[in-house]
Amino acid sequence: MNKYLSLLFTLCLFSLPMYAEKEQYVPSLFAKDKQAQDKVAMVMIHFGTTHTDTREKTIETLNERVREAFPEWDFYEAYSSRLVIKKLKKKGVMKQTPTEVFQALIRQGYKYVMVQTSNIIDGIEMEAIRKEIAEVQDHFTDIRLGHCLLYAPEDYLKVAEVLKQEIPYSGQVVAIGHGTYTSANAAYAMMDYAFKEVGLHNFHVGTIEGYPTFQETLKRVKAAKDNKVLLIPLMFVAGEHAKNDIQGEWKELYENAGYKTEVLLKSLGEYSGILDVYVEHIKFAQAYKLYEIMEKKADYAQEND
Repeated sequence: MNKYLSLLFTLCLFSLPMYAEKEQYVPSLFAKDKQAQDKVAMVMIHFGTTHTDTREKTIETLNERVREAFPEWDFYEAYSSRLVIKKLKKKGVMKQTPTEVFQALIRQGYKYVMVQTSNIIDGIEMEAIRKEIAEVQDHFTDIRLGHCLLYAPEDYLKVAEVLKQEIPYSGQVVAIGHGTYTSANAAYAMMDYAFKEVGLHNFHVGTIEGYPTFQETLKRVKAAKDNKVLLIPLMFVAGEHAKNDIQGEWKELYENAGYKTEVLLKSLGEYSGILDVYVEHIKFAQAYKLYEIMEKKADYAQEND
């Protein structure tokens, strides 16, 4: 197939995201010049977890979904948390860091690499992965990184719609994320807004290590004048934070405040509709590349000469 027709075909496979319409990206088909002997790798990067139960339900399920969606690519996995890798090693479970996987791909002669993470927000973990990619990108013909779960407005709305269908709860629902100390923490407020946008006025977002805090969610629950609360993790896996902070501390705090409190210990990675969003992000990265800001400024300068 002519490479330009191939590009057009790829673009028609899925709807055009809003961020592409805003000229942030330019059409560019991944591995379009691939030769028969060229090797292509798909690298899934997870923060990781030491909890086997949630790993099987989330990380391994997403890995399998990606393998099925892109069977023509060789599949690799990496964990970004060095602490999780260290703890798993003591249990006899071996995981590699992103850099270790990239170095192995270089040694094996891979030319094209697609990278996707299971991160929820575009925070410090995504920043670290971008830096690791930057260190090795000159060794590949093309290496691309798909977006985290919550990137563009439609991502937030898709996640809200999934939870709307999956959690038809009549009381107040508090979705609890990890939180971060960087400005990326604003993603949680945006998620809260998205819940309201799809009609989930009983859904509120809180964070363990960021904002909104427990106190902010408590204010909203009190304002609703409801005596029932359901706590759910706004996390990809239900590991340490979900089991200790949500099922433990937050549940106790709400009960002490006088609420009949339940916990649904089902993480985002356990919902099929959420996994679909990650696959869509890989497909988008197949068809588009970021229109780098300095390149854009240079083009603007030429247009105004």
